[in-house]
Order: sequence, then structure tokens, then C-alpha cells
Amino acid sequence: MADGLHLQHLQLLATRSRGLGPFESNCSPLEAEAWALLKGIQIATSMGFRRAVFESDSEEIIRYMNRVDRPRTAAHNILETCKKELRNMEIWQVELIVRDQNQVADALAKISARYSLGLHILWKPPDEVLGLIEDDSAGVPRWRETLSSS
Repeated sequence: MADGLHLQHLQLLATRSRGLGPFESNCSPLEAEAWALLKGIQIATSMGFRRAVFESDSEEIIRYMNRVDRPRTAAHNILETCKKELRNMEIWQVELIVRDQNQVADALAKISARYSLGLHILWKPPDEVLGLIEDDSAGVPRWRETLSSS
């Protein structure tokens, strides 16, 4: 998106199943994804961006944000807040990224054990993910691993 923000590499380190909400309680993976999306939206708007593309590997979040489906979980309230925050943006998209292509997020999830509970915003990526980010920027394809029955 021209003159916009693509948040693929503005990484939020959300510790798995530890929670990102104000009370840092345990939450489901879907709720953690929803909290990460909300925090990403809030960061983008606080930085003054009016156009943004947000990515998630959660099909349920993508369906909900694109008004195709309504989750019947606690994530509903978080996602409604996401929609409310997005009203401050001129143009926005929430797109699906295939899990096999979401290696930076997977690497950050593994690194998360080093951090205390809560939201950690990494303005400089950890050394462990720099190569992955460079590959993404260069358009290096991510091949999907499959099993052969032969």
C-alpha cells in the first residue's frame, strides 16, 4: 500500500498463552492473536499512520475483521475494539498470512520465554530473526513442507 504502513515487521512479542490484556491473565491463542492485532492497530495510529496492512495467520480473525464470521469467544470484544480503532484510519486491510510464511512470528514466539509477562514492543528485531526479515524483504519464497506417501 503506497504511503502506508505494512506491519509485518513491526513485531509485537506476545508471549504464548500468557495474555496481553490489562490484567495479563492467561488467554487462548485466538485471544492472544486478537490482542496483538489491537496493539498493532493502536501503535500504527499513535505513530500517525492513516493507511496500514495488518497480517494474521488466524483465519477466524480474518473472517471476523472482514465481516464474514462472528467468533463466539471472548475475542469478540477485543475484535470489536479493533474495528472501533480502525475507524481512525483512512485505509486498512487485515490479510491472512499462511503459517508457513509467518516464520518471524514463530521465531518471536520461541524467544518469548526470555521475557516477563505482558506486551513487549521490539523496535529493533532480535538477532535471531534478522535473517528471516531480510529474506521477507527480498521476496525469498517460503516453501511449504509436506509429507510424501511414497
